[in-house]
Amino acid sequence: MRRQSSHSEQHRSTVTVGHYDRRGRKRGQGDTMNAGRICLVLLALVLLAVSPTKGKKVLLIGFPFTSHMNELMAVGRELVSKGHQVYAIMDVNKLGEKRFQGTGLKFLTYDSLDKEQKAIEEVEEKWPEICFRTQTTSIKAMMDALASIIQPIGTYECSRMLSDDKLLQQIRDVNFDISLLDAIYYCSYLIPFKLDIPYVSMGSFNHVWKSRLHPVASHQPCKIERDNSFTNRLKHFFLGMIVEHNLPDLFMDQSKFLDYDTPRPYSSLSELVEKSSLFLINQNTVGSCAAPSTPNVIYVGGLTNKPAKPLNVEYSQIVAEARDGVIVMSFGSGMSKMPKEFVRKFMWAFAQIKQVVIWRLKTTYDLEVPPNVNIVDWMPQNDLLADDRVQLFITHCGNNGQYEAIYHGVPMIGSPLYGDQADNAARMVHKGYGLQIQIASFTAEELLEKINEVIRNPKYRANMKIASKIHKSLPDPIRQSVYWIEHVMEHGDGHLRTVLSEMSPTEFLMFDIFAVLFVLLGVVAFLLKLLLCFVYRKLSGSGSLSDRSKKQN
Repeated sequence: MRRQSSHSEQHRSTVTVGHYDRRGRKRGQGDTMNAGRICLVLLALVLLAVSPTKGKKVLLIGFPFTSHMNELMAVGRELVSKGHQVYAIMDVNKLGEKRFQGTGLKFLTYDSLDKEQKAIEEVEEKWPEICFRTQTTSIKAMMDALASIIQPIGTYECSRMLSDDKLLQQIRDVNFDISLLDAIYYCSYLIPFKLDIPYVSMGSFNHVWKSRLHPVASHQPCKIERDNSFTNRLKHFFLGMIVEHNLPDLFMDQSKFLDYDTPRPYSSLSELVEKSSLFLINQNTVGSCAAPSTPNVIYVGGLTNKPAKPLNVEYSQIVAEARDGVIVMSFGSGMSKMPKEFVRKFMWAFAQIKQVVIWRLKTTYDLEVPPNVNIVDWMPQNDLLADDRVQLFITHCGNNGQYEAIYHGVPMIGSPLYGDQADNAARMVHKGYGLQIQIASFTAEELLEKINEVIRNPKYRANMKIASKIHKSLPDPIRQSVYWIEHVMEHGDGHLRTVLSEMSPTEFLMFDIFAVLFVLLGVVAFLLKLLLCFVYRKLSGSGSLSDRSKKQN
């Protein structure tokens, strides 16, 4: 037995160390086949786990301003990482493709006419001057001045895009599953509406009337939270209605596009906005105040927020040498050139402080620049705000920049110029994140006082740190946006819409119900009056009869 055992052991040993096993397979071939089977099983499991929305085709259409495109591109990059094919319509002469290389996005381009492009560039040159100057005028005058700049740009871009037959044919050929649109660029709705592509609206502006939210509390919730008196609610009710009614004509001359060839008639571009499957609002309760909502309105504040990258040598050296801290000042890419008198005020105030200032500015008009001020054409704003030595952010209160400051916990001084910036500044002050100056009337001394107040008073930094902590604990806004876009691609939007979306403004505001109640109250009051009159006459008549009988007795 021992010999048999040792013999079989020897046989097994011989088989094992040989090149072939007993089945005639090469040594290791069985292991390879087993590994192959395991890989196939794992691949099958992965394919089963993959969402059926993978590989969908998404079209991005945005207003050709940097801040607006940044929001769309941030979500677009995440969609690409999830396996979708994402295309963006781009005016090659406006933004170009270079700044988005390496993102995985594809581009459908249209060209601008040289003559018209030069005219638009001349209009854009006037943009900063008008924004600063019109602060001293009435609201109507300011809106008219802004429309004189923005409307020609929007109308021109829309005309070029819609008249490019090659572009439209490319869109048809791709056969898109959904489109992600800039909520205030009303032209963007025409292409997906024409080609019957479902679409999602995204932006910082909350379309209260079109998404059927509460018509008062949702428009400027922080101003209502601060003062919910009847007069203030009445003011914001009509203000919201007027703003939404006039918004399309601010960004483009919509009368030129009401007869655009579509399979279904429409009375206004605002009507197309109402048909959005989703409204992704670049706000949240940290940067703004809580407001009523509906299932297809998703708050995704902070779309351009991101962890900081290390500063390059130039900026890291500036920050490292700032023993008393750093102040970052930027009015955005469109406002980096400001009139001379405003530059002079800021220069004087900065010369009185110890902090190092990094200021995005195109021209100093040969004014003397204080030694603590660094003038730059461009800055890594997000990366700078992340540095602990940055004590203050002076901003025009653009929505993206404000949320970047909240994300990194940096107090602010706001100086709104146009659009939603006044509301952004108001909510910043209401939340205790900083102070505001009126660009039309501020003095250099006032600016200096507020700089010192925000830097020296610890409450502003404390409020921002709390806000930053809460903001970072919320779901990632980009991933949340992508989740809901994929959700609609897979399941549609029928289960997210409320009955309110099918109601007219009269029905939405319940004017018909209140009218019926008013009539009923009137009828009840009238009947009650008749009854009281009848009782009174009866009582008056009986009283007189008793008096007569007494007299007779």
